Amino acid sequence: MNSIERSLNDQSRFIHKKSVTWRDLEGKLTCLDLETSEYFVFSSVARFIWLAINTGCSLLEVQQQVSLQYKIDTERARQDVISFATDLQNQGLIIQC
Repeated sequence: MNSIERSLNDQSRFIHKKSVTWRDLEGKLTCLDLETSEYFVFSSVARFIWLAINTGCSLLEVQQQVSLQYKIDTERARQDVISFATDLQNQGLIIQC
């Protein structure tokens, strides 16, 4: 577990960085970091988590939504959400509120 994962909790909320622009088209979500020119494409669960995070949901709320949407147990959903949120932070796409 890295320092970012340790700093996350169920009430953590995020916003995307101002330098990140994104679009949700045809079931795929694309993100572009205008500072680094890095381009990302998310589909399926990653897309679902990104959209939930960007509506202001806490990690707990995102975990619950993922569990219900994909019919997986809450612990698996928690691990997936925290892992993806950590990856997004490491890539510099989101910041914790």
